[in-house]
Amino acid sequence: MKAKKFMPLVVSLFISSLVSAQTATASGPEARPTETVPSFSMGVVVNKLSNRFDLQISNPGQRRLHLQIHSSNLGTVVDTVIIVAVFNQRYNMEQAEDGQYSIEVSAGKERQVQKIELKTIVTRNMEVIK
Repeated sequence: MKAKKFMPLVVSLFISSLVSAQTATASGPEARPTETVPSFSMGVVVNKLSNRFDLQISNPGQRRLHLQIHSSNLGTVVDTVIIVAVFNQRYNMEQAEDGQYSIEVSAGKERQVQKIELKTIVTRNMEVIK
């Protein structure tokens, strides 16, 4: 008889412990916010022999992207808006000043940056003349 009186109490304690355990797991330190997938991607391919780089941007949602290229010496050297799905552009750096350049693509709060460095290296050769 006493077992029947305590059974609902035991069941309700068991259920409440399960609910509190699930709540603790979902909001505990192990809980991570869902990762957002970027809406665009960019790639930079440097051609060291010709002092050029290719910039590729994939923008499948055709969002309004803001492209800026900054020079450590000159400030902003490129400032444009891209609204196409695929953007490919080659930049010739043959006449550009040495220094660091950052390539920044942004859409609202989303931002991606890649950096390149341009430096001139002088080489000397010596040969025996016959």
